[in-house]
Amino acid sequence: MNKIARYLRTFLETINHLVESLCSLLLVTMVVIIVVSVGFRYLLSAPISWSEEVAILILVWFGWLSVATAVYRHSHMAIDAIYDHLSSGGQYWLNITIQLLITVFAVNIMLNASLLVDMVGDQTLPASGIFRSCLYLASIVAATLMTINSIGNLLLDRFVDDSNDALNNQY
Repeated sequence: MNKIARYLRTFLETINHLVESLCSLLLVTMVVIIVVSVGFRYLLSAPISWSEEVAILILVWFGWLSVATAVYRHSHMAIDAIYDHLSSGGQYWLNITIQLLITVFAVNIMLNASLLVDMVGDQTLPASGIFRSCLYLASIVAATLMTINSIGNLLLDRFVDDSNDALNNQY
């Protein structure tokens, strides 16, 4: 592997590792908010007004960022019935087509989500006061990462998750 490809792989691994760490933090935060909210509602009879909105906002960010890292890890849904019956050359071209379609899809998400962000402007969520655009900003950030990951997969000719192979070859 040449120096540029190694740098690109390291860059993508680092970015995706950071995003996965952020997803872990978001998941823990969401669970804590929900548990505290339920406790306040049922044990203290004092519901927290903003907890549901914040939990939904965190869930949206968690979901979008998880999808973005799945593109790099090849953890997205796939139907293997056709893929398994193709020759290695057919599988190669199918994988290129899939990565190109993911790129087109992600760019489409970025463009349309940016329209939504402009549309909601400075509207805020009623209970928390958080800008409504934060909900749609998650899809822009994730679609950007999806685009970077799919282009990285194309450039690295990386069509399968080889992280397990790398671990197995170490020992």
